[in-house]
Amino acid sequence: MTDAARSRSLWVAMRCQRSRDDLIGRFDHIDGWWMLASTDRATSSWSNNAAGYGVVGDFGVYYRYPGCKGCGADSWVRCGRCERLSCWDTAAPAHTCPWCGNRGIVSGLVRSLTAVD
Repeated sequence: MTDAARSRSLWVAMRCQRSRDDLIGRFDHIDGWWMLASTDRATSSWSNNAAGYGVVGDFGVYYRYPGCKGCGADSWVRCGRCERLSCWDTAAPAHTCPWCGNRGIVSGLVRSLTAVD
């Protein structure tokens, strides 16, 4: 892998499951995977109005991910109904989407998402 490929990043609109704050998740391309590396609070205008583009690949969480800036959750999930991302505490098997209120058991892998740069 080249240095350019190793340093690629995606920014994705997310929402904190507990505080419901809008977040920006940064996914870094590491060893062929898009890994959530950090989250920061976002302005609502950024996360709600930015145009996006689809990204297909393998997605996960970087082992050095410090957790959600809003609640400390250790991972992320994509809602099965609205397909938006939020933080997720892996100690809880069920998750309630802070975007649309959908609730369910977390399962499966994410193979695509919408990034905003």
